[in-house]
Amino acid sequence: MSRQVRKPCSNDHASTRLIGDMILSSICEDPWKNVKDWFERVVQKLQSLIDVNKAKADNADDISTKDKYTRNAIAETERLISNYGNARKMYVKKSNAYAKKIGLSAKLKKKVQDGTVELESLSETDKSKVEAYQKWYDKIVECDKAIQDLKAQEKELYQQRLDNVTTRYDALRSVYENANNMLSSRNEWIAESGKYSQNFGGVYSQNIASQRSNQQSQTSLITKEIEQYKKQLAEIKKKYGVNSTFYREALAGLRELQTALEDSKKATAELTNQLDELAANAAQYKTDKYTRASEKQSAYRDYKDANRYYDASTGDFAEGITEADYQNAITTNNNTINALQEQKNLVQQKMLTLNAGSAEYQEYADQLAELDKKILETANSNAELKKSIVDLRFEQFDEAQDKLDDLIEDYSHLDSPMVELFVMIWVQCLVMRLSAMVTPDLSEQDRVKLS
Repeated sequence: MSRQVRKPCSNDHASTRLIGDMILSSICEDPWKNVKDWFERVVQKLQSLIDVNKAKADNADDISTKDKYTRNAIAETERLISNYGNARKMYVKKSNAYAKKIGLSAKLKKKVQDGTVELESLSETDKSKVEAYQKWYDKIVECDKAIQDLKAQEKELYQQRLDNVTTRYDALRSVYENANNMLSSRNEWIAESGKYSQNFGGVYSQNIASQRSNQQSQTSLITKEIEQYKKQLAEIKKKYGVNSTFYREALAGLRELQTALEDSKKATAELTNQLDELAANAAQYKTDKYTRASEKQSAYRDYKDANRYYDASTGDFAEGITEADYQNAITTNNNTINALQEQKNLVQQKMLTLNAGSAEYQEYADQLAELDKKILETANSNAELKKSIVDLRFEQFDEAQDKLDDLIEDYSHLDSPMVELFVMIWVQCLVMRLSAMVTPDLSEQDRVKLS
């Protein structure tokens, strides 16, 4: 009896494929199925801390408080970057182990990493392996992207620390800057309207003094701003290096602040020069006032001297220059000397602020020498005026002596004792009067000169 050979059934082939698919499905099972990713919870926690610190920094007014919360946000960001780095290492290790477990070829693994795999050209088996491995590799890519995003965010936070400094101090500086703009406009109005004096000590100069005070406050604020800015810049240098674009840009910001500081110092010096100029003008105006008065008095004395004539009806000369004229001239000259001395004091004070080798110092030195010269010339004029007073008194004495001689001659032919007594008394009175005219009101120095 012959044996019958059993033909394989189509159901047997189907069963075999089903079993293979089940085994492959088991091997390529979703690695994230029924798994809660612990790292996501860490990310959420740290990102929340970063957001909270950033919000606190935004809401703070004090610069130190803003910087504190910004530094906290940077610290949490660095922690998160570190965690993403550790997670990436873990995902790389797990993905390599999983690829080995499911039998993914190195070639397909590389294509997945490069993003060049074409699923349509793969068998169902390879397609399932690729898709399973892709889920692991996506986690690695997510970590890489998150790390780069966090580094960008960290850089923004470092920039925020710089901005915290500049924004705060710029706001403080703007208060003084706007005040100076207002005062400048007010002085322009004063100059244009002509309703107020621009003399030193008036509203005009007071506004300039206020501007200088405001500018000095700005200089102080910029100096403090630079100190704070340098601290932040040093940390950026340490973090990103001197050749990084970020550091170079931040360094350019420091240079702008340093330029602003020098401009502020220059503005203060210009305002100081304006005040000095107003004070110098006021002193010059005073000197000019007395100089004009002195010239007028001199012209008046010349006029009186030129118009002194002999009056035949009285037998005397018309009144010419008087001692009061000379005394008035001396008083005016003394006022002139005081005004010149005031100018001299201002010049000397200015020279103390300058370098002796500067051109400006030399200009003031020339002014000082010219003022000394004018003071001495005016003092010499006073000496001449005092001599004129003495000459005037002796001139009056000589005229009186001539009158006495004429009187004696007129009465010399009379023998009357009464007439002789009258002449004697008159002569004594005249001598006493002339003596009083010559010597009173002269200084001890003048008396020595007369002796």
